Amino acid sequence: MNTKMNSDVLEEILAEHKRWLLSNSKEGERLNLPREDLSNMDFSGMNLSGANFSSAGLTGADFRGANLFDVNFYCANLTGANLSDANLTDAQLSGANFTGAKLSPSIRHCWNFHHATFPADALPWLILHPKWGDNKDTVRIV
Repeated sequence: MNTKMNSDVLEEILAEHKRWLLSNSKEGERLNLPREDLSNMDFSGMNLSGANFSSAGLTGADFRGANLFDVNFYCANLTGANLSDANLTDAQLSGANFTGAKLSPSIRHCWNFHHATFPADALPWLILHPKWGDNKDTVRIV
């Protein structure tokens, strides 16, 4: 993992992602921050659709009310992150660590959560997931 990202650099990257979303991918650039240390960053209320946070350090990050549609959290560390009221529809959660995280009921609309670690209070939503049977033997509940 890289060193902690400078907040000014992150603001520029977020602005480019916003342009990318508003232009239907014709301008700007999709947010692509694999393996970056983004611990304790505030992403609350942001539209991060399509972003790539694979293997990123997102410990304590605030995603309250964020649009995380189709976001890639593959193997990301979201320990203690706040994802309450976030849209996780079609998110890739495989291998991610959500220990101590606050999750949204929209987790039942993510598309992959093999080998992910979840807090016990997420279990009711996970059991309702259409792919629970395919994932239950690999999911870790803490």
